Amino acid sequence: MNAHKLSQSGRSSDKRTSSSVFDLIAEKYDAAVGSEEWGMGTPFLRKWILNHADGDVLEISAGTGRNLPHYSLGKIKSLTLCDLSMPMLEKAEDKYHEELRLAQRNAGVRVTFCLSDAHCMSTEPTSSKATTHATMGVQSLSVIRQRARKQQMQLQAQDGHISSPSSSSPEALPSSHGHEERSTGFFQRLIARPLSSRLQSSTNVTPSNAPTSGNEEPCCSSTPIASSYSWIKPWTWFRNQGGEPSGCACSSSGVLPHYAARCRSGTTESGLPLSRFPAASFDTVVDAFGLCSHEDPVQVLKEASRLCRPGGRILLLEHGRGHYAWLNDRLDDSAEKHHQKWGCWWNRDIADIVRQAGLKVEKLSRWHFGTTYICVARPDTSLSTAAQV
Repeated sequence: MNAHKLSQSGRSSDKRTSSSVFDLIAEKYDAAVGSEEWGMGTPFLRKWILNHADGDVLEISAGTGRNLPHYSLGKIKSLTLCDLSMPMLEKAEDKYHEELRLAQRNAGVRVTFCLSDAHCMSTEPTSSKATTHATMGVQSLSVIRQRARKQQMQLQAQDGHISSPSSSSPEALPSSHGHEERSTGFFQRLIARPLSSRLQSSTNVTPSNAPTSGNEEPCCSSTPIASSYSWIKPWTWFRNQGGEPSGCACSSSGVLPHYAARCRSGTTESGLPLSRFPAASFDTVVDAFGLCSHEDPVQVLKEASRLCRPGGRILLLEHGRGHYAWLNDRLDDSAEKHHQKWGCWWNRDIADIVRQAGLKVEKLSRWHFGTTYICVARPDTSLSTAAQV
């Protein structure tokens, strides 16, 4: 299998997931990519595409919040930023409140940070008799930080570092700006664990419809795995019955991808809850340089379609294959090494991914020898309709 085919499936030979890479590079990410983005004019491309965002906006791969300075917040009703990497999302929240101080200047805009897997972000109606596999509570990042801190203290207690959590201890107190301080100790412990043990829960959890040998039926099934989910916005509660998104969870090799276990359990490998949202909840769905990092980018765009309201837009700023064969050959040759370092498959065919997802493209332009894609699209209405039936 060549590098291009490998990248399209989202699998790497060492089985390192993109989210684990982003956990490791979160602290240095902005400094590493900042000068390169300015040299390529990327901030201006971000500004142009985000000028199309309005209403209730969802960003599905927010990372460290590099889009935050470029939103026209005056015409946005609410902004929800999601990512699967907790350390990256913490950087984004701190940037919003402290570095950019956008919260003070845009008090009328509701901004929420949520831990979420872009492969399974929407809830779908299921039978009330279906088996419940997971129940989610409050999804805001500040609450998840509290849970992470509690897990950290439990780990320390087990190791004999502390006898029991104390509400009067300095670490248990909220920070001065109103949300929990970053619980880096817990995530440093998580990152320090061997990669094989961190992925154990993902590789060992097998749905009942998964194949056990080459002679059995494939793992796809028309019956979704049902779950009950809660989702909270700062201003209201929603509760819906949900299930895994339709479609096959297998890779082209018939092996379950890493995200299948997260979507089934509703949690990360470390046990933190993942947010899901009712279908057709947003007017605009944004993804900037995120399709390169997901195991199944077509599934991610299908989820974006489900989450978009009728008449809504999907805004994409991505990088991938270029116009020229010599350039694509170079991208292919270094694709796996680049993924291991940055969690990014930079040789994916973005135009083909958009086509496979069924998006209706309104505007598409390509820059930097065709490797940077700017796309304004409408959702696949058949997916949105199916999610509401």
